[in-house]
Amino acid sequence: MKSSYKNLSIVGFSNFLNLGLGLILFSAAAKSLTLDEFGVYSFLTILLVWFSKFIDFGSNSDFVSNFLGKSKSYLNELINFKIISFIFSSVLGSIAVYTAVNYYYSFKNQV
Repeated sequence: MKSSYKNLSIVGFSNFLNLGLGLILFSAAAKSLTLDEFGVYSFLTILLVWFSKFIDFGSNSDFVSNFLGKSKSYLNELINFKIISFIFSSVLGSIAVYTAVNYYYSFKNQV
């Protein structure tokens, strides 16, 4: 039980550290970029986070909860799922970014 609290504390601390570093990076980007550039940066950051959650698709928590009771073939199944979801998300993300960048530049050229 004591090691569980230690592990939870380490994970919690690293999550807060990650959150703080992200806030510093986002604040620095907001200060140094123009409003248009910051909007593009924010949009790409949102896409990155969204696609990373799509790639995960709950497989990490499912892996942790079911790994002990399943065989090694479950690990291969998880890896195959990760590879397929990564490829699908990469194609979808590339299309979304290409479309967004083209829309941004076509809109910027009209103004």
